[in-house]
Amino acid sequence: MFDNIHIPPATLASRDGYERTWGEGIPKISEPVKKMLYGWEKTKDYSKIILFFIGTCDFTQERSEYLLRELQRGWI
Repeated sequence: MFDNIHIPPATLASRDGYERTWGEGIPKISEPVKKMLYGWEKTKDYSKIILFFIGTCDFTQERSEYLLRELQRGWI
């Protein structure tokens, strides 16, 4: 599902340091999973996205919420 990790550019004005805290950045997500996540984001079904990150990916709630925000910004 995740090929590798990428981190948004350091020049991003809204950068808040989560990449440095976790040391993991944002996972590169396969196209079918991206399509599913963006479908949920389009319908504003944020709870499904959070549950996917927490349940399927085993991320913490904090990291899942961060990834939801980055998804909304288009960085995923």
